[in-house]
Amino acid sequence: MIMLIQESCVKHEFPAYTCPDEPVSYAADVHAIVATKCAISGCHNGDNGADKNWSVFAIFQDEAQTGEVKRRVVNRIMPPASSDAGPLTADEIAKIACWSDQGAPNN
Repeated sequence: MIMLIQESCVKHEFPAYTCPDEPVSYAADVHAIVATKCAISGCHNGDNGADKNWSVFAIFQDEAQTGEVKRRVVNRIMPPASSDAGPLTADEIAKIACWSDQGAPNN
């Protein structure tokens, strides 16, 4: 039990990624990644519950603003190895992580 409490208080370091000089845009940079790698059948398209439908911007934004999307993407937890969409590229990971670092704006 103590290990669980201690683990939850540890600051997790993310693998390195580099953000571009210009702000990352959801519309121009992130949306296409989400649509082709995340919001697909059997994953985050609503098949597993409406609260997991990342094709709805507000739902995805909420998850991104908590840092959960960044954590899972940067640590290569998502998409899972079994995903038909394949893994995210380093560039795709950086775009999602940097957009999340910007506060996940609707831009």
